[in-house]
Amino acid sequence: MSHIISATLVRFERLGERYAILQMKPQKDLWSHRPGQYTEIQFGEGDNAFSKVYSIASAHHEVLDFCI
Repeated sequence: MSHIISATLVRFERLGERYAILQMKPQKDLWSHRPGQYTEIQFGEGDNAFSKVYSIASAHHEVLDFCI
């Protein structure tokens, strides 16, 4: 069973042509993770939703950085 956390995109920063950083803040739950761990992120809701798996690129704070 997976643990679902709703989050808001705080910042998107492009790092060259191939990489970017997504900075996300949970709406109510706290993050429970370790840097380097992978997690699945769902973008959107309903029929337009899609998921991708990303690596967590930051230590535990109020926001998480994902390198994509």
